[in-house]
Amino acid sequence: MDERTAREAAAIRGRGALGAAVLCAILGLLAAVFATAAPQGASALLWAAAAVAGGSALGCVAVFRANRRLAAAPSDRGPLGMVLGASLGVLAVWVVAVLLVLAVTHEVAWVIAALGLITLSLPTLALSLITYKGPHPTAAVAPPT
Repeated sequence: MDERTAREAAAIRGRGALGAAVLCAILGLLAAVFATAAPQGASALLWAAAAVAGGSALGCVAVFRANRRLAAAPSDRGPLGMVLGASLGVLAVWVVAVLLVLAVTHEVAWVIAALGLITLSLPTLALSLITYKGPHPTAAVAPPT
């Protein structure tokens, strides 16, 4: 893997992460708007959705920044730690959101619905996996023969 290809791949992944961040932010804002007029149980679920979408948007921004760093220095492995941290952070936000829905509603139906909020964190998780997988330049590239 040459550095030029790795730089181009990181730039493309970065643009995808920025687009996903915008999409998650819009979803979070819409969930918050709907939460203001929803009944008690649905309101808790919608506020949890807004929080998970906001966390996912921040995770996508972290993936975007990691890809910018990878585009500048493709052999640097530091940004891959940022990607892992973004994934773990989004999963932590989701778990806390599910637990808060449980604490507020005390109903199994709303908690099961809250488990479905994992889909709001999929943009960050998918982009993190794609970034972590590569392509990244290898340490020793053999000259073509």
